[in-house]
Amino acid sequence: MRFPKFRSRLGNLALAAAGALYIIAALGLLGWYVATSWVDAHLLDRLLQLGLLGAALVGLLFVVVAAPRLTSR
Repeated sequence: MRFPKFRSRLGNLALAAAGALYIIAALGLLGWYVATSWVDAHLLDRLLQLGLLGAALVGLLFVVVAAPRLTSR
């Protein structure tokens, strides 16, 4: 699988910022969701929680792809 490569520093910064936003939002929503519905969680709830974990992993992937190009000159 090929990941997009941005040549500009600004593009990589935007990708890293979007990734950080994905991570923060997904983990925050997951924490709230688990705290409010842990006792009565059904299969659909577990699938939605898995989806939020997937969103956090995609955000981490964005940050990992952008990080080496932000530090190199």
